[in-house]
Amino acid sequence: LKSFWVKDTIFVAGLGRVRQGDADPQQFSAGAMVYSCTDPMMSDAAMKYLLTRPAVPAPLDPNFCPFVLGKRHYMKKVADCAQYGKISEVQFAVERPGGCVGRDKLPVFADDHEGYDASLFLAGECIRYMLWQRGGFKLLISGPAKICADLKTAYSKGGKYDFEATTMPKIYGVP
Repeated sequence: LKSFWVKDTIFVAGLGRVRQGDADPQQFSAGAMVYSCTDPMMSDAAMKYLLTRPAVPAPLDPNFCPFVLGKRHYMKKVADCAQYGKISEVQFAVERPGGCVGRDKLPVFADDHEGYDASLFLAGECIRYMLWQRGGFKLLISGPAKICADLKTAYSKGGKYDFEATTMPKIYGVP
């Protein structure tokens, strides 16, 4: 059962849309199954930078917004940002057993810029993707202090990415 948020509506495969007012947005019944949303809804500011629909809408899901189009739109917004000092870079690496490391970087908006929420959301999702693609047990982050602290909180136990923070070290045999 797949679902995703767009504004105040949750879309559930096979059920169509469920408005926030119609059900508890964090938990609702899908037939005989109770389904809980694990990720909090993206902020309006992040949606402005990250949600981009394809030129040809998907017939079964007209609100589909592919990650790659959102990232491309975000990167264009970063490139167009003319404010000096409002763009930095966050670098992240995932360590694997045996000393192997996968790394990447992402330009991010300053913490007082309207696009900061988009930067935080995208950085978190890029790290999540790298963890599931390459695997690893340790996350290393470098960049502006606020985004690093927010990502550390998100990837700590009890944070937004609690599942990854708890599961990945177990998979790789590291406590």
